[in-house]
Amino acid sequence: MILRKYNLILWLCIIVAIIYYFTSPQNKQYIINGNTMGTSYTVKYWTDRDLGKDQITDLIENKLIQINKSVSTWDKNSEISKFNNLKSTDWFKVDKFFMNMVVLSDKLCKSTNGNFDITISPLIDLWGFDAKGKITKRPNQKSLDDIGNYIGCDKISIDTTRQAIAKKQAMVTINLSAIAKGGAVDEIGKILEQENINNYLVEIGGEIRARGSKINKEIWRIGIEQPTGDNKAIKTILPLNNETMATSGDYKNYFEENGARYSHIINPNTKKPIVHNLASVTVIHKDNAMADGLATAMLVMGTEEALRYATQKKLKIYMIIRENNVFKEIMSPEWVAKFGKDKRN
Repeated sequence: MILRKYNLILWLCIIVAIIYYFTSPQNKQYIINGNTMGTSYTVKYWTDRDLGKDQITDLIENKLIQINKSVSTWDKNSEISKFNNLKSTDWFKVDKFFMNMVVLSDKLCKSTNGNFDITISPLIDLWGFDAKGKITKRPNQKSLDDIGNYIGCDKISIDTTRQAIAKKQAMVTINLSAIAKGGAVDEIGKILEQENINNYLVEIGGEIRARGSKINKEIWRIGIEQPTGDNKAIKTILPLNNETMATSGDYKNYFEENGARYSHIINPNTKKPIVHNLASVTVIHKDNAMADGLATAMLVMGTEEALRYATQKKLKIYMIIRENNVFKEIMSPEWVAKFGKDKRN
């Protein structure tokens, strides 16, 4: 009698377990890919919620379309194109994303002694790194000097109350490409978290935001490229959780003339492409827009100034320099404290 009762309880437990298994929410992983902002994007996430992939895809795509209509210099009808084409000093109302990127850019410009400057748009055009394509001959000095009149942190007025910006000289133009991808990554992260998705990886053009873990509960691990232009060559690998990562390098977009190499990374102070041996800078930060802008600013600075700046600001940065045809690593104290000196395994 006791044995029969025991068997009945056992069978009931098995039946309850089977019912729970087939009726309880199961973790599912999703991957969304697409193109945006002149590059590609990937979103990986997993959840036990009954969320359709199409629903999340629509939210992401709509946000990216909105951002492109706001700050894409490749779109002639975008808000930033309209602002750049405006030949007056009148106030120009912008959307929230646009305003946030301009305010952050202004902060970075002042903090980095002008090494990050969104008003270098004319220089980008002059050096052939705009939508018209590359040039094969460097600009003359007079052209650089003339354009210098329209470049600098002080050439844009900002009114956060009215959510508007204005040029202090009618010929001023701006370019947010060095910070907007990072801002877009942050926006996609917000969308996922608003949908209670707390395990995800967002990547747009190499700028990354990671939260939680993979579906197998392993932490996200991100590779940093060897600065050779070969996407398969990985210099180091590190874990990333509840943080963002941005890398800026001089090795993918450049032209050569008479043996000289001209990178798309332009120093706003000299008005010329960088010429030092710092090949790439990777920044870890809680906000990807900030990481994106900082990576560009410190690549402009060069190795010694960038390391001083990162140490002073307690930033986590990882630099790769070219030295006698060999790539070497330099890390800020904050980076070493968090990741150690070798995270390849």
